[in-house]
Amino acid sequence: MKKLQFAMSLSLICLAFVSICHATPTKFAWDASAGPVQGYKLYYGSTSRNYTVVKDVGNQTTYTVDLPEDKVNYVAATAYDANGNESDYSNEVICYTIKVQPGLHGVIGKNTSYVIEKGGNVIIAIVPDQGFTIKDVLIDANRVGPLASYTFTDIQANHSIGAEFAEFVLSPIQHLRVIP
Repeated sequence: MKKLQFAMSLSLICLAFVSICHATPTKFAWDASAGPVQGYKLYYGSTSRNYTVVKDVGNQTTYTVDLPEDKVNYVAATAYDANGNESDYSNEVICYTIKVQPGLHGVIGKNTSYVIEKGGNVIIAIVPDQGFTIKDVLIDANRVGPLASYTFTDIQANHSIGAEFAEFVLSPIQHLRVIP
């Protein structure tokens, strides 16, 4: 059977939400394929071009999947016609996870984890609760200082981010004196 020929570019749109089962909902989007398309399939797994999960997403060009955390995920898509003929894979997107280690007395980013495409960038804000200050930020368990945000650039691996917060203490007044 002749395979459908199409060009589609798959791009990652990161939308991470609170995750209880150690999977991060990640939304993918792609350009519609030319020709008599019946639908699309999204493939992913932890090895390049060796996909262990396939999702028939119907005739839509966006879809959200729960990608496993703490793994590198490889994702590609295909189009198929009414006879079941399937196109070649799209470009492969490599996805990395940034796992947020929750801290007491503050918030680190808006999500429990972020899925980012290889080479991508993300800025994660660190905000202490009222009455607290940022004591230290930890990137992959390494201390980087008391930062209000951290930028991951050109991501090439999974990462983690955490923070330590301390109660804000007013320093004592120095040099109290009488003014004549």
